[in-house]
Amino acid sequence: MSYDQDDRVVYRRPPKAHRFGAADSGNRKGRPAGSKNTKTLVHQIAHERQVVQENGRPVTRSNVELLFRTLQQKALSGDVRAIKLLDRYRASLGRAVDEEQRAIFILPEVDSGDIAERRSEAERARLEYERTSQKADK
Repeated sequence: MSYDQDDRVVYRRPPKAHRFGAADSGNRKGRPAGSKNTKTLVHQIAHERQVVQENGRPVTRSNVELLFRTLQQKALSGDVRAIKLLDRYRASLGRAVDEEQRAIFILPEVDSGDIAERRSEAERARLEYERTSQKADK
């Protein structure tokens, strides 16, 4: 016997007259169509474009860019709170970039053999540290 054919009224099976019909949800009023959640609104406001004057010419910039440019100007003028806030943003953005993209840059002025040697020394030191920490745990 299927769910629709069962006339018993038990837990989680209301009488047929009170069950939701096809295409009928439990929240009839719900969120109105076209309304936006907070994340969408913040993103939309942050990326609105503003026309500002730079060097006597009109330039279009986003609100986020204007905010960070203002913060940077305050930090450069010596505002300690602006410096701390800017450092905090840079640190958090740096972690996000590091987690998304990992790359190794080899500069042409640096001898690549020296880099390989330092890398192998670091690997040996790491292995030695792991061995000594394992011995200490036992």
